[in-house]
Amino acid sequence: MAERPRAAGDGWYTRSPEQVVAAFGIDPAVGLSAARAAQLLTAHGPNALPEEQRTPAWRRVLAQYRSYMQIVLVAAAIVSLVIQEWTTGILLVALTLLNAVVGLRQEGKAESAMNALKSMMKATARVRRDGTEAEIPAEQAKDTGPLTGSRLLVARPSRAA
Repeated sequence: MAERPRAAGDGWYTRSPEQVVAAFGIDPAVGLSAARAAQLLTAHGPNALPEEQRTPAWRRVLAQYRSYMQIVLVAAAIVSLVIQEWTTGILLVALTLLNAVVGLRQEGKAESAMNALKSMMKATARVRRDGTEAEIPAEQAKDTGPLTGSRLLVARPSRAA
């Protein structure tokens, strides 16, 4: 490898493919070797967004009380309890709790659906490694393109998205 990029602002995107290939000292017909690709993957990590940390349960419960309707119902419940309208106050507290439970359940179902969709979508990339075309998981294609010298192969999609 002849040259290492310093930063994204170095203008690699303005160079011709021939200049980039020459800067990295690779042969476009061969691409990266499997060993070099593995080394770069180890050094830089996979091409994947970090997993989003799950919000703690207590924050999800509190988030249910950020809507104006919930705030009005809680305020009405407090006023009812202060003026000793026990039945109305308890009913309003029960309604806000029920509303929060329903909201949490809906969010949980939406999150489950998103996780199911994520697990069904496995992106792959076609690259040239050791002179042959290979299809690899997209997470392993991080070090492809002009920044490190692997060669992505672009073609018409094989399936409709």
